[in-house]
Amino acid sequence: MQSKPGECHAHLYVNGKKITRLYSSWYYLDNLKPGKTEIRVSLNANNHQVLAHNGKMIEATQIVEVPATKK
Repeated sequence: MQSKPGECHAHLYVNGKKITRLYSSWYYLDNLKPGKTEIRVSLNANNHQVLAHNGKMIEATQIVEVPATKK
């Protein structure tokens, strides 16, 4: 399938595991375990091909620290 300009979405990864596709500007991410968690989002064409600019993937990675809950 050929990609179509302007038709894309994002892929959401948590600790390297693909969680879902994103088609809107927000996503509620719950049930993260306490400790450090790596969250990565990549932009992908409608055929799931990774989008790139100047040969570099368009993506962002953030490490978040989830606090332990008190019982």
